Amino acid sequence: GKISSIESGAIRIFDVNKNTNELYLSYEINGIIPFPTAPLTYNVFGEIYVHNTLNTTTKLFYKFPHPTPLPPYPLWQEYVVRVENIKFDNSENLIVYGRTHNANLATFGTYSQVPISTSFTGYSFIAKINRSGQLLWFTYFHDLAQNASSLAIDKNNNIYVLSLRDKNGVLSSNSFQNTGDLSSNINYQEVISKLDTNGNHVWSTFYFKDDSQ
Repeated sequence: GKISSIESGAIRIFDVNKNTNELYLSYEINGIIPFPTAPLTYNVFGEIYVHNTLNTTTKLFYKFPHPTPLPPYPLWQEYVVRVENIKFDNSENLIVYGRTHNANLATFGTYSQVPISTSFTGYSFIAKINRSGQLLWFTYFHDLAQNASSLAIDKNNNIYVLSLRDKNGVLSSNSFQNTGDLSSNINYQEVISKLDTNGNHVWSTFYFKDDSQ
């Protein structure tokens, strides 16, 4: 239906296809997953919609997989996916990141095929979906920063993300700054990571200093 038909929800427009001027979006019902009807009526499985600005129609573009039929509540919560950011790369692929409770979504050969322990609810992930709505790869990742402009793509389709890690953690040797600011009282500090177009990790670096962000 039309965007205007989503009356009680929060619509989040993530990016615009510069070639077609279509909006790619998701939505939540007041940001809350209510019990017990959520699996049937609410966007809790990572649904991405495309909105045609010419005829004002909206259709489902991609939905992250989950078991069919769904298990009863509360087991279905293990398959919740929340889309938190989307950007187009230069080949019209969608780069998506978000959070999920589903531990079985990763694809072979990416940075992490198993969930990475986090301090937040669920597991962070990064995924790539092509212009036809097919999943190209999916990797679990470290706690991705939320409510921030923390996803960027360069002209070669390399991906840059902002994550949060323990200041005592040691990053790989090719990092600019391989540990956090140990003198800071903030234990979970920000890291910039670069992934290539296939979801492989290139480098990560702390940049946090003197309680700055």
